[in-house]
Amino acid sequence: MKLPIFVRSLRSLTLLKLTVALTFTAMLAIPADAKPEKAAKGPPEKPTQPRMQATLDVLHETRRAPDPIRSLKEAMERLHVAARNKTGYRVEAMELVKKAIAQVEAKNRREADKLIDEAINRMEKGIAAGN
Repeated sequence: MKLPIFVRSLRSLTLLKLTVALTFTAMLAIPADAKPEKAAKGPPEKPTQPRMQATLDVLHETRRAPDPIRSLKEAMERLHVAARNKTGYRVEAMELVKKAIAQVEAKNRREADKLIDEAINRMEKGIAAGN
């Protein structure tokens, strides 16, 4: 059954009033001087250093390895191919890894572990410096 025309008009008019009322309310809720939010500016992200991070992971694994020679040699190779702009930390880590290899070969694991920890420390500083 079809509704009379005035009932359909009344229904359309009610929807129109409701739409206008909601639009007006929304306009009142937004201040006139509102500006869109800008993205928060923080410190610029430092470039990722996948080679240094991979070398750091190898050194961490070396601490748990029963025979760390292979891992230490892998870390040394990775340090050789890493970027040479680490404010000296890469070179220091290489020297420490070389000494750690010598200590492991001399069956002095405790001293080797200290050197590995120091190499890890130098590498973390190099990564943090973002150089």
